[in-house]
Amino acid sequence: MKYIKGLDTVRAFAVVLVILWHWYPRYPLHSTVGILQHLVIPTGETGVTLFFVLSGFLITTILLKAKSESDNNTGIIKNFMIRRSLRIFPIYYLFLGFLLLLKYPISDNIWYFLTYTSNFLVIKEKSWVTFAHTWSLSIEEQFYLIWPWLVLYIRNDKLKYLFLSFIGIAIASVFVYHYILHIDADPIFTTCCFDAFGIGGLYAYCNTDKELYARFKKYLKIALPIAIAIYYIWKVVPYVGLEPKLSSFQRTVDSVIALWVIDLTINNSNEWMRKNVLEQKFLNTIGKVSYGVYLFHTSFPFILNKLAIDPIISMAPSSAAFFHNEVVSQVLLYVGLFAFCYLSFTFIENKIMNLKNRFNYTDK
Repeated sequence: MKYIKGLDTVRAFAVVLVILWHWYPRYPLHSTVGILQHLVIPTGETGVTLFFVLSGFLITTILLKAKSESDNNTGIIKNFMIRRSLRIFPIYYLFLGFLLLLKYPISDNIWYFLTYTSNFLVIKEKSWVTFAHTWSLSIEEQFYLIWPWLVLYIRNDKLKYLFLSFIGIAIASVFVYHYILHIDADPIFTTCCFDAFGIGGLYAYCNTDKELYARFKKYLKIALPIAIAIYYIWKVVPYVGLEPKLSSFQRTVDSVIALWVIDLTINNSNEWMRKNVLEQKFLNTIGKVSYGVYLFHTSFPFILNKLAIDPIISMAPSSAAFFHNEVVSQVLLYVGLFAFCYLSFTFIENKIMNLKNRFNYTDK
């Protein structure tokens, strides 16, 4: 599909939310800073959902375009898998090997990380084990294994039922796991994430036809204010001594808001917004390296400490207390991470991705 610079800014926004959630200090809920943090800054889970919806949209768009240009579904799937593998696997497995050399504590669960099943590891252990943030990468890979077959082999006029079914399966799965089986890890079961991918896929499908898109926009205009209202009700109710009801369906609500962000980005007509935000070079660069940022960030403080970048570095569990100053520590940590990811993207990832040109979707 046509490259849209603004979607890199969306990726940047998503990955920054994840990093803030993992690295930024948590303030007491009822403190002044804590209230602002809770009400204003979306969570890392919202960032992950944005990635999921964007992935559902982009992958479905690519597959539908390839489907319209070729009837060789087997060839499309083969080249799709190769292209995805070239983007995702090399740097992932190189980084795993690097962490093992540094004796990062992942060896006991290495098979889960090698097979992209770390979401099941978290469910099994009932805790966020080391390197557990890769659960979302595992979900993406599991999605890639089934989605091309469904999109390509289901007739176009029946595809809307596929997308709606995925949304329904996710809602039903959350209800069963959380409210019947009482499993707290329900958000990271594979089927519980289908709504984000299904909503993204439905948006891609509706973009193939002007009438469908107009109808979709009409429903989005109804769903968006409802989603925003529910989102903020869940945010506010703890301050009045109540428990947020049905908050396990947060991913569905976040997915509607994420879809609005993506649609606003693609169809933005504001010249100032386009030039100064959506196509702003720094934000675009962060978006381009967002896969590395997401992959590296949880272990990056450990890497700095292990490599003894500076003898006066003293690593705190969550903030890497450079020079024993939290502010300086945070700034240097972010700068170091983005520099590391930029170098990785420029000299490793991008070189490998160039190989994708040998595997066009319409090639046999």
